[in-house]
Amino acid sequence: MGWITIDLDEETEARMKASAKAHGVSPARWIMGLIHQKLAKLAGGSADAPSLEEFTDGAPDISRET
Repeated sequence: MGWITIDLDEETEARMKASAKAHGVSPARWIMGLIHQKLAKLAGGSADAPSLEEFTDGAPDISRET
């Protein structure tokens, strides 16, 4: 699995973490779900793109939070 580092302003980070927590996933898993959805749409599969909940349902979560 690859690793990517991104810089977020404080407000965006707080909102992202709150949304990830509300969905019961780590921030990394939340971002991965959004990237997966966007790539599916770019490939012309927008009707088949899973929701964040479908993407994370039952998948093991990986956390790098320290």
